[in-house]
Amino acid sequence: MGTSLAKMIPVESLPTIALLSTTLLHPQLQVLCVLPYYHNQKCVCTERSVSIYMSDAELEYWRKKYSLLEEQFQLQKNRNEELEERLLHMVEKVETEKKQLANEIDTLTRYFHREWMAVRRIKGASEKQ
Repeated sequence: MGTSLAKMIPVESLPTIALLSTTLLHPQLQVLCVLPYYHNQKCVCTERSVSIYMSDAELEYWRKKYSLLEEQFQLQKNRNEELEERLLHMVEKVETEKKQLANEIDTLTRYFHREWMAVRRIKGASEKQ
């Protein structure tokens, strides 16, 4: 096995190198692999140096791991989008029902007021007699 990437690069630059290593694994970002990474004005890592210090088996392992993570991310993203659509649909449905109930309450309130006035008129007429 080759020397790990962490042993080759200073510890303070590891978070940025982690980003570079993910670009090495993603096929659509191969252009970024040939660009060197500079830390304090000296080149610390390139695709070649990663290849030299990592065996093909290690690279394949990390590519597979990244591929699985990317697949899981895509599945989770799709599930989140589906849940978001369902939630928005439920919110829309609740808002519609809320408006219908408000209209029904308004109608019943007017009906109650009209009947209450009719009862008062009848009571007033019966008291006069």
